[in-house]
Amino acid sequence: MPLLIKGSRGKELKLQNGEFKWRVKNNVCFVAWQDNKEALLMSNDFHSKVGQTTVTITQKNGSKISVKCPLVTKEYTQRMDQIYLDLIN
Repeated sequence: MPLLIKGSRGKELKLQNGEFKWRVKNNVCFVAWQDNKEALLMSNDFHSKVGQTTVTITQKNGSKISVKCPLVTKEYTQRMDQIYLDLIN
């Protein structure tokens, strides 16, 4: 795992909600994104497109909020949702 996880001083990476950090090495992109929990993603497809987008999340009480996230997170979610739909049908 890159130093991105622990930071350069060996301490845990502290991110605010919607904040993310990324690194690319040997054609693989590693992304750490903070939502309610920390999400760690690796991709060899989205490293050239590391960008920020916004997604709408439904909270437990039913309200919806917009949250910033890296593009790789949104793409992963959309692709996995399609796989689940294909399995159900």
